[in-house]
Amino acid sequence: EHDGERFAGLAGAEVNLSVESLWQPGWVLDAFTVDQLYLHIRKLTEDSFNFSDLIPPEDDAPADTGGEIPGVTIHDFDFSSERLMYTDETRAKPYNTMLDGLAIHVTGLSTVFEDGKPYRLEANGEGGGRLQWEGLVSLPKSHSEGSLKLTDIQLPALWRFIEPWASFELTD
Repeated sequence: EHDGERFAGLAGAEVNLSVESLWQPGWVLDAFTVDQLYLHIRKLTEDSFNFSDLIPPEDDAPADTGGEIPGVTIHDFDFSSERLMYTDETRAKPYNTMLDGLAIHVTGLSTVFEDGKPYRLEANGEGGGRLQWEGLVSLPKSHSEGSLKLTDIQLPALWRFIEPWASFELTD
């Protein structure tokens, strides 16, 4: 960050291109790993974020490819986060939240093959809340089904998020 605050960091990352890319459709990766990602996204104004200076102006942006999902198959996808934070400084009362310990491990992730694969997602929110999701996902079909389990969700954290759009009043 320009003000010296921590913006992003990670313990390690790996992208391992497979020789299968020579005969399979799209890019094939044997492994894609991001280990202990730390990221703090800050919304500074309605049109800018703390990373806006890293994005080229629209007239320098690459041409639109027609909206198709690129062909990618990842045999072993492993993502973990130390902390993912979001701060909205545009509100009268600034809002912030965080997600600790997000862990995603997927084998056979593909935008090419249509069969749904079983996946699992786990994350811990601020105040100890926990999210667990298990189910099937097919990226080419844009379809998923599964079960979601939320435990120890803290209502004050949810209230801080919806407060600008909701009014609440207790009466006798």
